[in-house]
Amino acid sequence: MSIWGDASPWFQGQRVYGAIDNCPGTVVSVDAFSTSPVFAVRWEDAVGEVIYPHDTIMVRKAWPWE
Repeated sequence: MSIWGDASPWFQGQRVYGAIDNCPGTVVSVDAFSTSPVFAVRWEDAVGEVIYPHDTIMVRKAWPWE
């Protein structure tokens, strides 16, 4: 079982933004059930994916109007 229970704060396909540069991106994978839950983001200005822990402060969820 995940430390987040059944409600992971991230889901595949979710729109996100960088907390510092406000760069848009998309969550491309989520691993909520490992001992260290992580998710991966593909940023629009980068090649490849960047992996973050679920409790990172470097990524924010997009607001509905963004």
